[in-house]
Amino acid sequence: MRWFTCIFCIAILVFSGCDSDSNLDSSPSSITTVSPTKTLEVPAMYMTIQQAIKAAGSGDFVRVAAGVYVENLQIKGKDISLRGAGIGQTILIGTLNISETSETSVEGFTIKGGGIHARKSSVRISGNEILENPGVGLWIENCPNVVISGNTVKNNATEGIVFDDSSGVIGSSVVTQNLADGIVLNNSSPTLLDNEVTLNGRDGISIRGFTAYAAPFLLENLARDNGGASNYDIICFGGNTNPTGLGNRFDRCINCAECQAFAAPVTYRD
Repeated sequence: MRWFTCIFCIAILVFSGCDSDSNLDSSPSSITTVSPTKTLEVPAMYMTIQQAIKAAGSGDFVRVAAGVYVENLQIKGKDISLRGAGIGQTILIGTLNISETSETSVEGFTIKGGGIHARKSSVRISGNEILENPGVGLWIENCPNVVISGNTVKNNATEGIVFDDSSGVIGSSVVTQNLADGIVLNNSSPTLLDNEVTLNGRDGISIRGFTAYAAPFLLENLARDNGGASNYDIICFGGNTNPTGLGNRFDRCINCAECQAFAAPVTYRD
């Protein structure tokens, strides 16, 4: 009887083990796969840019063919790359709002009628034409590590580029013929590299340190022919400013103590 009981117990254990192995073999793999990056085409796959943005996930590309697109766009919480066919080819008439992203890029557009507003995001905006907007052409607000490169920002109804409490780089861009200031740095300390700031309605580069420190570094920028008799190509406001730089060319500077950090003389012509 004891032998029978032992054999019965062994049989149960063997059966249970086989069943356990069977369940293990039939269970899905625990390895998580990563979705591949997708490219979403407008208008080939989506009729509007916003439809493609809505369908995209972080890491995806949205490619927009040449044409005129009348729509207001919002990119929120998605790290996508938005690519046009080039300046003068892909034309957006409307506003592009970017918020709460960590790696979003915009390239190859002419944007008019609304401008770009980035807030609480790390963005790269390069190779665009931003013009004839009813307010600020390019407004960067509370953004770390922003890269603004190779853009033309012109003929906007107020300022060309505004940095509010933001950091990063503004480089190789033309900022011209905006009705107010060319570049405004509010409590911000970006690097300005090789920009051309000319023919704006008020000051060329306005550095403002009111509620926080503004200590931008300026390298080989040209600012001239901005504003009227009471305006300057570079000016500091607020007391909490300390710009530094090398190789800049300014026609007119208010020659405040902060600006003396650039070199002696502070201003000169080519």
